[in-house]
Parts: sequence; C-alpha cells; structure tokens
Amino acid sequence: MRNIIRYSFAIVLGGLLAACSVTRRMENRGQLRTSPDPQQLVVDQTAEPATLPINYLLQIPRNYVPRKAQVIYRTELVNGDNRMPVSKVYINGRTYERLMWRQAKFEGVQPDYSDGVMVVSGSDPVSVTTAADLAFEPWMPGAVLEATTSVKLCRDEYVLSKRLLSGGVQYTPPAPKPEPAPEPVAPPAPVIRKFEGSVSLAYAVNSYRINPAYGDNAAQLAEMTGLLDKILSDSMFTTDKIVVTGICSPDGSYAYNSELARNRAGSVREYLVSHLDADPRLIQTDYIPEDWEGLRQLVEQSDIANKDAILSIIDGTLSPDVKEAALKRLPQYQALKTTMFPRLRQVKYEIYYTEKIQPR
Repeated sequence: MRNIIRYSFAIVLGGLLAACSVTRRMENRGQLRTSPDPQQLVVDQTAEPATLPINYLLQIPRNYVPRKAQVIYRTELVNGDNRMPVSKVYINGRTYERLMWRQAKFEGVQPDYSDGVMVVSGSDPVSVTTAADLAFEPWMPGAVLEATTSVKLCRDEYVLSKRLLSGGVQYTPPAPKPEPAPEPVAPPAPVIRKFEGSVSLAYAVNSYRINPAYGDNAAQLAEMTGLLDKILSDSMFTTDKIVVTGICSPDGSYAYNSELARNRAGSVREYLVSHLDADPRLIQTDYIPEDWEGLRQLVEQSDIANKDAILSIIDGTLSPDVKEAALKRLPQYQALKTTMFPRLRQVKYEIYYTEKIQPR
C-alpha cells in the first residue's frame, strides 16, 4: 500500500515538475507580439448599427511552444465588470497535436476549435490575422483590449501572462439631432383624372379612311367629339393630353394589322384636329395590332362550343399569326369571325385632364 502511495505521489510530483519546467521555459521566451501595437480602438459610427472593429496580426516565432504543450492566446474587451471575448488562438506543439488526434480517434470525439483558430508551432514562424466587428454596447467607451497567454499540459492550464494591447475605446457620442422644422402645409395637389371611351367605326374593305356617311359612323363620331368637346370647354379642367388608339381584330397577318391599326388611329386624330378646339399637340396616337385580350373576354363570356380549346389557343405562347392559323382549324372559327371579330375593330380614346384647384 505504501508503495502505491509513493508511486502515485511520484507521478503527481513528476507532472508538477514538468509543468513548472514548461512554464519557466515559456516565460523565458517572452510575450507574443501583435501588430499594430498598441491598438487604436475607435467605434465606427458610420455603420448601422455602430460597431467596434478590432483587427490585429499575431506573430508566433518558430518552435515557440514546447512539443508536448499547448498555448492558448485569448483577447477580451474589458471595462470594469464587463468582459467580452474577442478572439482565441490555439497554438499546439507538434507532439501535443499528434497525441490529441490519436486520443480523439480513440474516443471518437473530434477536437473542438469552433471558438477560435488552431495553428501548429513548428520550425517556421506563423502569423494569424484576427478580425472582429463587435456590435457597439454602451459600456464599451474606455474599455481596453486585454490579452491572456496560458499553457496547457494534459488537462491542466496555467496562466503565463496578461498584457494590454490597447488604450481605452474611443467614442464620441453623436450630437443630438436638431428638432425638425415644422413642414409647411402643402397646397392641395391637383387632381388628375382620365376619361375613356371608344367608337366602333365602319371602314371600307382594307381602308382606314373615315367616311362619316358609312354605316353608323356619323353618330359614333358625334358622340365622341361631343364628350371630348364638353371636357375641353369646361373651365374647371385643364386638358393634358388626348390619346387615340387604333385597334384591329386578329384576322389577317400581324404585320398588316399593325399598319392598319396605326393608320386608323392617325385618321381619327386628323378628324379630331379638324373638329375640336384643341391644340393639335395634345392629341397623340397609339395602336394595338390585334386585340387578343378583348377576344378572350368575348369568348369567356359567350356560350360558344369548344370554349376551352379556343381559350387554350388564345392563352398560348404561339405567335399571333400561328394562333390565328390554329383558330382557323376549329369548326367555331366562322362564328368567331362573324360575331366577335367585328366587335374588336374599334378606336379607343382617352382624355387626361387636371381639375383646377379653387382658392379658399
């Protein structure tokens, strides 16, 4: 029993002597250097929210750590009772590194360095760059950056040294924002309105010229000019622009319908210029070569047979000319052409005007 006690005591004493030996050797090697030294810690108030950037280079000389030891280099931001970890660097001796991985393989647990950076001390010097952006907290002004160097042997850790890497954190409280001047009361914004209508004009085959005597054209034109003239002559409004849009049905080639729709819009514009008391520059034109959207609405609202197939063609991604060819192959095409296409051939007009503000 006495021999066991003596043996145990000898092991403990040997471990303590080894630890003391390594500690003395580490103390003789001096402090690890950082660059820049000293640190200038200034709160970045341009960031949102404000941050405290801490960046330095830790320089580790060759063979700094004994082969069977581990050195841990920690930095913390300290101000009174407030402490915040900044970085941690594990510096392993070569034998310590091998033994650690052998033990990890035996125990089935990988070493955890998730809270820092691990390097191996060998025959070449090593530099470790540390960069951190700490979220600014009210206790940080005046805080210092403190570095602690400790050595670990087996499961025991001994503090070698502590030193300051910086002076106090520099922070200038932002100047209070001046009270905003009362915003001037803005006058009421002008009310911009739009009136729109449409006319279905009859044209001779392949023609875009307006013939008031053709079909119901006279009544359609009178209704359009009457509404526009009423708005133009109202002293409560200022006319901003009049937009005339020519629209064609899908029968015929897309290129031909584009030209036809453009020319029909132009002929209505000419008619309005000669019949309205308005600046010709206010009257603009636009065109829709083929009104597929209008055709879809008419088909959707109708009880035409094979409706789903017709809508599938209309909603597809085919070109307009290919769509028309697909519709022609359906037995319902003639019904579309005679009952729906004529309703799509029209001219739409829009008048944009501003309601005048009345003085109070």
